[in-house]
Amino acid sequence: MTALRLHSAKSAFGVPCASPFATKAESLLRLSGVPYTREDVSPVTGPRKKIPYLTLLDGRVVSDSRNIEEYLRRAGQLELAPCALDTLVRRLVEEHLYFAQVYYRWTHHPDRVRDELFAEVPPGLRHIVFAMVRRQVRRDLWGQGIGRRPEAEILALVEEDLSALECALDDRPFFGGDALSSADCAAHGLLDQLLACDLSDDLTRAVRQRERLVAYHRRVNDVVRGEAARR
Repeated sequence: MTALRLHSAKSAFGVPCASPFATKAESLLRLSGVPYTREDVSPVTGPRKKIPYLTLLDGRVVSDSRNIEEYLRRAGQLELAPCALDTLVRRLVEEHLYFAQVYYRWTHHPDRVRDELFAEVPPGLRHIVFAMVRRQVRRDLWGQGIGRRPEAEILALVEEDLSALECALDDRPFFGGDALSSADCAAHGLLDQLLACDLSDDLTRAVRQRERLVAYHRRVNDVVRGEAARR
């Protein structure tokens, strides 16, 4: 093996990667310049039953996008701009706004989720497997709390999150100023799911109306994906 191996999520819904955390991990690897290959897998293959995870040259595995970031930093392969907002932005997008994205995707677009994320499951089993996973997703959303709220409340909280992101960004190109920070990689991973997708619902419309966030996402995209972002 001559490169690190990123275990990621497949492309779906018009998005290059259907997981904000795997998108974030790939952005970190691109910014590090470290050679890697990407393998799209099911979350159940991961040590924590989640993606992303990274297989190192010696066979060791690093689970979770945050741990992947720390591994690259400790190895001296990743330098990101210092940013006092890193923790605040990560918590907002990864531990709150993310669950709204999951809720809308699985509640408003179940057929697309079934047909795109479960395409490898034989047709005779696809509906059964999808129904089992969907029940688990609903339990997770209920346990987290967002699944207990009426949709109008969820959307109101989303608007608060988006306003907070815009306020934190202010007039800077990135949260870290003129260069990308950890906060930018986290925010881009989540915004990519909502701005680059071909889904339409109240959540995607709420984000797409925020011109500052749309322009911000485009700027980060240009850095982490280069020419590929403009094709």
